Formats: sequence, C-alpha cells, structure tokens
Amino acid sequence: MSDYDVLSSDEVFSGGFLRVWRDRVRLPNGHVADLELVPHHRAAAILPLHADHRVTLVRQFRYAVRDWIIEIPAGLCETGEEPRDAAARELAEEVGLRANRWDSLGAMLPTPGFCGEKVNLFLARGLSEVPTALEPGESLEPFLVDFAEAVAMAQSGEIADAKSTCALLRAAALLKTT
Repeated sequence: MSDYDVLSSDEVFSGGFLRVWRDRVRLPNGHVADLELVPHHRAAAILPLHADHRVTLVRQFRYAVRDWIIEIPAGLCETGEEPRDAAARELAEEVGLRANRWDSLGAMLPTPGFCGEKVNLFLARGLSEVPTALEPGESLEPFLVDFAEAVAMAQSGEIADAKSTCALLRAAALLKTT
C-alpha cells in the first residue's frame, strides 16, 4: 500500500520531448493537492577520469538557461537500455572516449519537486579514444581539467549543473577511500 492516492490524472501538455501531467493526489498527511508532474526517462552521466588525474568536462549550450554551462558528459537512456550501457554510449558519442573500468557513483534526483528524472552517475577510468558521434541538436565543447580543480569549480559554483557537481563530489569522496 502506498502513502498516497492518485485521485485523477490528466495530461495537460505533450510536446516532442516533454509531457506534463496534472494529478490530484491525496498526500500521506491526508491533504488533497493538485500537482504538476513531468515524467522523464532515466539518464546517465559520466565523470571520465584520465590516468594523469585530469577529467574530461564539456562546455555545453543549454537553451533553457540561455547560456553555456560546464557539465560532465550525459544523456538519456534509450528504451530498454541500462544506465551503464547508456553511459558507455554517451561517453563515446559526446567526447570520443571508451572506459574499461566503471564505478557507480549512485543516482541523483535533480528536480524531484515536479520532475521524475533520475540520473545514474558513473566514474569512468581506463580511458581510450574512439570516434565521436554528436547528435545534430548537441552543441558542446569537451575540455580537460585537473580533477582537483574540477572539484573546486563544483564547490565554488563555477560548475552549477547539479549532476556534475554531485558526481564530482561523490568521486572525490570515493577516491579518498580507494
């Protein structure tokens, strides 16, 4: 038995990528609320760590914020695709890398107040180069930075992207213990 009940659910918008639902929900405290929900596919994000302790980041144009931001490579899982497989595919497509060692950094929920997106985070090591295959709608520029500097960029807010900040800080903790 769940802690909530969906009393009604109506799709109020459907676009090429985005759908929005308005649900009437009885919450665990008994209150009835009308809530908007954006369902979302699973995603995978990768922190590629090179043998020289540099990481590959991407400078990517994000129309939603009307600016270029610094991120780690990432993308959606295709239908039926496991997050680790999506991570390997995105790593190759976006930055032309393949990894022979993968460590899970767990998952994170970027905007759980209205969106069901779940991003699975990975640390990729043992890197080698492969051809890239950017999608037409992607505008990004890969670059290398020292891992410690990237962590400092996340801590200072220079890297403001949630998945990237989370992956960098979790990787820093993991690497201190291994």
